[in-house]
Order: sequence, then C-alpha cells, then structure tokens
Amino acid sequence: MTGWRLALLSLIALGIGAVGLYLIFEPAPAEPFDETALRVSAVTASSASTGIGILVPQMALAAQAVEPRNGASPVVVALARKTKTPPRPTDAPTLQPTAQPTAAPSEPPTSEPTLLPTEPLPTAIPYTLTPAPTEPPRPTRTPRPTRTPAPTQDPNMPPPTDAPPTEAPPSGAALTAAVGSCGAITKPGGYYLTGALHSDGDCLNIRASNVTLDCKGNTIQGTNFNGVGVVVRKLGILANERPKNVEIRNCTVSGYRYGILVEGSSGVFIHHNTLTKNFDDVDGRRYGIFLGMVEGGGIRLNESDNGRVENNNANSQAIGIDIRTSKGISVQSNDSSNNSAWGINLIQTVNSQVAGNTTNGNVRYCTWGAGVVGPGCDAGGITLQDGSSGNRILNNEVGSGNGNGIFIKAHGVPCGNNNVIAGNRIHDVMYNAVELGFCSGNQIIGNNIHNSIDGIWMGFSKGNVIKDNTIANVNNHGIIVLNSLENEVSGNQIINARDAIYFFWEQKNPGEFWWLDVNAFPSRNNRIFNNTLRDNSNSGIFLQDSTENQVHNNVFSNNRKNIRLEGNTGGNDIRDNQEGSLFPRWLLALRQ
Repeated sequence: MTGWRLALLSLIALGIGAVGLYLIFEPAPAEPFDETALRVSAVTASSASTGIGILVPQMALAAQAVEPRNGASPVVVALARKTKTPPRPTDAPTLQPTAQPTAAPSEPPTSEPTLLPTEPLPTAIPYTLTPAPTEPPRPTRTPRPTRTPAPTQDPNMPPPTDAPPTEAPPSGAALTAAVGSCGAITKPGGYYLTGALHSDGDCLNIRASNVTLDCKGNTIQGTNFNGVGVVVRKLGILANERPKNVEIRNCTVSGYRYGILVEGSSGVFIHHNTLTKNFDDVDGRRYGIFLGMVEGGGIRLNESDNGRVENNNANSQAIGIDIRTSKGISVQSNDSSNNSAWGINLIQTVNSQVAGNTTNGNVRYCTWGAGVVGPGCDAGGITLQDGSSGNRILNNEVGSGNGNGIFIKAHGVPCGNNNVIAGNRIHDVMYNAVELGFCSGNQIIGNNIHNSIDGIWMGFSKGNVIKDNTIANVNNHGIIVLNSLENEVSGNQIINARDAIYFFWEQKNPGEFWWLDVNAFPSRNNRIFNNTLRDNSNSGIFLQDSTENQVHNNVFSNNRKNIRLEGNTGGNDIRDNQEGSLFPRWLLALRQ
C-alpha cells in the first residue's frame, strides 16, 4: 500500500475514534428519555433502587432504568436512541428552575424546632411522665390515670443515646420554577406546582441536591399503585451519590406504591404533606399476611442521614412512615394512623428519634396458628426491627385500636439494643402496650400505659431497665418477663392487673429458636425494687422458677397475694417490703 493511502486511512481512523469518544462522554440530553422508546430492547435487570443510566457508544444508544410496574421488584434496563429532539406535547418535561412570569413569591423559611444537640444529653430525659394520682379511689376497669408532670430522672441512670443534629435544608429557597406536569428535576432551585398532577408510574423525579418542592396543597394522583408520587433518586453514573438538602412540602399524594420515596439522601426535610390510600397489601376486609415484612405506604426513606419527617398525615395504607437503613432521622409530630401494618416503622435504623407522633388503629386481620382468623398479626403503632438500636421513642400518643403499641421486634435477626422508650401514652391496644425480646440495654421509662392485655412484655432479654411507668387496668400482667436476667424493674406503679410483676422461666425447644442459645437465658439476678403494686387480682409480685433476684422496698396494697413463689425460687433476697392492705384478706378473696 502506498504511503499516501496509508496516511488517508489513518486520518479516517482517527476521525472515527474521536466520534466514538464524543458519544461515550457526551452528557445525556437534558430532557427525560421517552419511556415508550425505552422499551425497545431489554438487555439486563437491576435492583429497583439503582436507577442507573449508561451509554452504549458502539450503537449511539442510551440505557435507562425503567421503574417497575405493579410492584415488581426488578426493573428493566432498556436501550433507546439518544436524541435531542424536543419532547412531544404529552411528554413530561425536565423541570428546570427558570424564571416564570407567574412565579410565586419567595417564601420565608418554615419554622424549625430545636434539634437534638451534638453534645451528650443532660442526665434528665426530656419527657413528661404520666403517673397515676397519689391517692386515687380504688380503680376499676374504666377510669384512666391522669397525666401529671414527671419527676426528675434518677441521676444514676444513663442518658439515652443522642441522635445527631439535622442539617437544615434551604427552606427559604425562592420558588421560581413553575411545575405543571410530571417529569424530572435535575437542577437545584425552588419548584412549585401550578395544579394537580396524575401519572401511571413515577410522577416527580428529583435528581439534584439543594431542591425545594412545594406542592402548594395540590394533589398528585397515581394509577393502580404504580410508581412513586415524589421520588428522590441517587445521583451519578453509578447511582452512588446521595442528594443533599432536599425539601418536600405541602403535597397530597395517593394511589402510588409509595407516596414519597427517598432512595438515599442527607438532610432531607419532608413536612406538612398528606399521604393517604397508597399501596396496601390487605383486602377490603383488612385481611392480609401475618407480618414478617411488607412494602408500600406513605413515606419511605432508605440509606439516609440527618433527615426530618415532620407534621405529615400518613394514613390508610400498609405503612405510614417507613425508615430503613438510616441514621440521625427525626420523625416528629406526624399522624400515622389506620394503616394495616405499622404506623411508624424503623428497620436497621440507628441514633434516630420518634417523638410527639399520634398512631391509632394500625392493625390487620390474618390467619393465626391452626387456621384461626383474628386481628393483631404483629401490626402496631411504632416498631423497631432488625437491629434498630440507639433510638429514642418519646412522648408519642399510641392509642386506640393498634395491634401492639411499641414493639422492638427481633426474631432471627439482629436485636434492637440501647433504645429509650420514654414518656409515651399507650392505651387501648389489642395486645401488648410495649413488647421487646432477645435484646439488651433498652430503657422503658415514665410511660403511661392502660387498657391492654399485658402492659410490658419482655422475653430472652438481659440488662434492660423498666422504670417509673404507670400501668393500670390491664387484663393480664402489668410487667411480664420470660427467661431473662440482670434486668431492673423499679419505681413503677401497677394498678388493677392480674399479676402486677411476673418473672418466670419455662423450658423451650432449642429448635424453635435456631438463632438463640436458649440455655443462656435463665430467669435470675433481676432487681425488683421501689414499686407500688395495688389492687391486683392475683399477686403483686409472682416469681416462678426464677432465682437469685433482689426484691426490696416495694409497697403492696389490696392485692390478693403480695408475693407469690412457685417452683425453683432459691436464692431470692426478699426484704424491706411494705405489706399492707386496706381490706381484710377474706374480703379480697370474695372479690375473686
């Protein structure tokens, strides 16, 4: 081949290479991909949480993750020709913060409560105790203790684990970009809705940091529970960057898999939204599965830190507010009621706070045991699951119609340790007002509990504290503790239960507890002191096959039996208790 021909072929090859490099590194078009075109040819599948888009330079094509339909977990990654042609009039445009002639005026920042300090908390826990009156008349099943201020916490008690402060997002960002249709938000700025939106699939897709979205009270309506009303996606070509300082407010969202879903974020602020009638897995009778895990509902945060979820209504779906694999989240002053699974749910979430919320009527029906259909099914007001540790559950109203009240749930998964459950009013729940098992270092302090089956149920636990609670008018036990050791039960007032405090051990089949060494959990070395126990129909303190406990300085009144011992109760140190009764024992016996 002659030299000039070789040179010409070399120039042509260099030109082709330059075009290829341009196709590889050219930024994706500003407008969203046409979803119809994206279905051209599937090439692979990925997790629903990735949302990755890649370029295939050999074919001058772009691949984009498509959201699942009908709740399917995988998404399809498909190919479509990359084009810069304008979208059709019916396509959802990319939303850019360009000035609009009718732009809403800038709004002042939303008032923000004082957040948790970065320094360790003072010794006193900031909650309001709700004890029974000092000398009320003999209670019946109907009266409820009234709320009174809490005494100062014992200075010897360890303070609760603090949650990190929340970084305030730019609440005062000027709302300069009007949004009139569903689409992607890819630039920082302030956006506001000009009217109601509707979509079959995701509606508003936030893929940027420093974004404020104000729906101005407008409705975002989904179809057949497909997609998400407002979704915050991760950033970057590998979808591994979390958006920062995103605020979502004043939206009403219904009919989606989740009303608001945050795949990952730092400093997200979700407030004053109404999320209702999004996905629920129960039927019209409210019948569904016995709860292990469930998906769908109002608000969900994944892999987030320093976020705030405040002053939202999240009602009538599977889960009201769902926080997973996150830390430093504040869930405050929300109403999360009438959901079929949980009002507020934490999974693998640490150092966070759930405070001042209202959760009522979170329950479902399912098939129990040998085919019996009934309510409960591990549904409840507030749950902490799968290693949710170091959290504070404070001053919540956990009320009528919940399956359980507050539930630290650990069955074959990591325990939720070192949580504080304090100052909550828990009443009229179907089963246990507070339930925890298999975990350690939790503090249940200063709660007002009445009208449930058991006030506090604890099993296979070590080193927990149950202190200064008022428990009244429960149908079974005030505090019941199974196969547990080295726990403290002190300063509680327990009125009108069957057994006020019941510690016991029973033989368990190790095969039923494959994740646990059941032999490591005798009932022993617990401390039961300074409790006031009265008007209990069976006993004040009942120890059954429970040994080497300290039972000191408790006050008994009007119990059928003050202290009852059965089985192996060797080594118990029982002393300095005040045993008295306003009525003779024969009269108490007649009461039964």
